Amino acid sequence: MPTLAPIVRTASSITGVIKGLTIKYKDQSDGGHFTERPRTLSRISRVTTGIMSNAITVLVRDQNNQDASRMLELLSGVLRQVLQSRKREEVTLDMELQFIKKYLAIEEVRFSDRLQIDWSIDAALLDALVPEFILQPLVENAVRHGIGKLSDTGVIEIKAASVEGELLLSVIDNGPGCVAAPEGGLGLTNTRARLETLFGEAAELNVSNANGCGTVATVRFPLRREVDA
Repeated sequence: MPTLAPIVRTASSITGVIKGLTIKYKDQSDGGHFTERPRTLSRISRVTTGIMSNAITVLVRDQNNQDASRMLELLSGVLRQVLQSRKREEVTLDMELQFIKKYLAIEEVRFSDRLQIDWSIDAALLDALVPEFILQPLVENAVRHGIGKLSDTGVIEIKAASVEGELLLSVIDNGPGCVAAPEGGLGLTNTRARLETLFGEAAELNVSNANGCGTVATVRFPLRREVDA
């Protein structure tokens, strides 16, 4: 039977390392401008901490059943990818979606049969370059503020399409819709700031109510492929 103590110790250790690296790079600059590395490391720390919080909640609740073992396995895979992200700023859309699938697999264990994931991905875009973890705060918001508010089955749809040289990534949920300011909380604010740093006015994050019910969060930025980098 899996126990909680080892994963708590591992989680605390990894978070400490990431926060330490964030402090280390805090004052580094390039040509008078702060580099993207401090923001990247801060984001990694937040992502890791959020994932671990969700995972440990399930372990506390269900540590005597098979879900606990599954959660440990999923968490291990997610943490490995988060730590590897220190080496890069962009990944292919395919790699980003693989991470999101791992992240959502944890949420599927947590919500059991109350969470349904639909994918609408143009396969021709899988080699497109995207900022790593760009979808994570959008998916997290859909789970927390959309699916988490429902008593029935929640549905999250993740879409990727191209329009006139731009890549559009959308996360749609069937929750109660936007009840707060469309600017959102810290996760969306940081996402907007990151897009501006990377692409300037050529990128945008838009959050609005979906037709009927739910929320649509869409990021758009110039379409670039791995061969172009």
